[in-house]
Amino acid sequence: MQSDGAVANILTQIWDVSNEALERDDTSCLWRLTLLTAAISILPLVLMGFLPRNAQDQDAVIRTPQRSSAAGAVGATFLLVLLVSITWAVVSAVQNISNSHPLHQTDHVMH
Repeated sequence: MQSDGAVANILTQIWDVSNEALERDDTSCLWRLTLLTAAISILPLVLMGFLPRNAQDQDAVIRTPQRSSAAGAVGATFLLVLLVSITWAVVSAVQNISNSHPLHQTDHVMH
């Protein structure tokens, strides 16, 4: 699951990247959306500095009696982003499925 796709779906509500805008050759918002989602995709690389470099560093972290509040904040943020991303993906999927159900089609008329 990719969180950048979920964020892009949210941001399409802010920036007009609709088919109509693209048919008018209005790509002024599309480059912003593309740039932001690309930046979100590489964001985890920033967090790699928090990882231990090797097994000895990992052992040292485990043996350290004190805990880092920065590491705790990073872990909590990661879990929050993961939870929000999964929730957003599930809600979007359910909405897409329910909107495509035959009972929700407007061209179906019962006599």
